Amino acid sequence: VNGIESNPAAAARACGEFLGGPSRPVEFRTRLVHHVTRYRVELQLWHAQVNGRRVAAGLHWISRTELEELALPAPYRKLVRRRELDSG
Repeated sequence: VNGIESNPAAAARACGEFLGGPSRPVEFRTRLVHHVTRYRVELQLWHAQVNGRRVAAGLHWISRTELEELALPAPYRKLVRRRELDSG
């Protein structure tokens, strides 16, 4: 978020920059707050259905199985697991 735009606008902008734009409005799913030394960090998970499957250079799609095998920092892994529980 650049300080001017809302969280939904920032999520939509990120989809446009990295995924070619959402095909429907982005939807907030969940958030996770954690602390790093004296800083409070809030991670937010947003859902968007994207047009096509093109992604920005240097990025690529991965499966859920591949996602589980990635070495993610604990807060990110918690966010992914929380989303999996929410989706059934």
